[in-house]
Amino acid sequence: MMFALAVPSLLGQTPICARCSPAPCSPSTTTEIFASSDGEGVPLKWDVYLPDPVVWPTPWPVVILIHGGGFAGGARDESQIPCAGHDLANAGFAAVSIDYRLDQNRIPGQNHLAFYPPSAPWDQISDVQKAIDAARNPAAGSALYGNVNGKVGAIGGSAGGSHAIWWAAAGSGDDKLDAAVSLSGIYAMDDDASLTDSYHPNFCPDVKTYCTVAPTADCHMLSGNNKLHTGSPIYQVTSSVAPVFLIDCVNDGGTPLNQKILLNARLNSLGATHDCAQVGPEHRANNCNHAFQYWCDSTVTCDTGAFKGNVNDLAINFLCQYLKDTCP
Repeated sequence: MMFALAVPSLLGQTPICARCSPAPCSPSTTTEIFASSDGEGVPLKWDVYLPDPVVWPTPWPVVILIHGGGFAGGARDESQIPCAGHDLANAGFAAVSIDYRLDQNRIPGQNHLAFYPPSAPWDQISDVQKAIDAARNPAAGSALYGNVNGKVGAIGGSAGGSHAIWWAAAGSGDDKLDAAVSLSGIYAMDDDASLTDSYHPNFCPDVKTYCTVAPTADCHMLSGNNKLHTGSPIYQVTSSVAPVFLIDCVNDGGTPLNQKILLNARLNSLGATHDCAQVGPEHRANNCNHAFQYWCDSTVTCDTGAFKGNVNDLAINFLCQYLKDTCP
């Protein structure tokens, strides 16, 4: 069901992050290899941000931060992700910002490009799955080992939002997220309005590459395309989806508005636990209008347009409801 959250700030009046890049945050606590990928065994790394154990005694829940980049690029320390990691740690969460293999650029050690789920073992979501498993059951020697409570959430931006919703919906057992926040996520890759949206000319080529559709395929003829359908997390969503929070921006710089509209409507029709917010142009700083870029900006509700809260506070409070026993 749709619900409204009270949003007392867990961060105080001044959030740690500055608005827009470059993020003025100090480095993560440590960097670890959390798994090796399927296929060629690429070492997958995460940056770890830990709470102060004096302020926040263990065990902690873990929040996975999943970068965007059109499935083709991006990095685990880009944009406001380090600030999100520090904000989460300051609110009593262990945060890990992860690598996953890409479909155009390559992370260190990656030779074979990685695409949508049927491309396994050369797929991206299996890397995210390994991060969920490693966060829930940390290996001995990890900074998380012996310090976590078994609850795992995620915050994903853009393509990372797509992966977060996938594992909130399609996972089972230890693979399934307990809650997810998606910032400017991509959900319905076969949506005609999005494929032909002139304001977002990169959407169609990005999802074509990710889902191995021929680059010469006409974007005006791809509505309902089977490959795009298969790669879309919206079709994994049932009434058993984990609680999810959808956030985007008016005139979002990377994701068509219809993506959130379609998933929000599906969640409403299923009676699934979810929330929705939008960063409006009057609240956006320096045109920071996509995914983790607006981590510190304020939002309005999706239905009435009333002030709702800052993205960082909203995301942290939402995850707290499902990952912690008590919340401030």
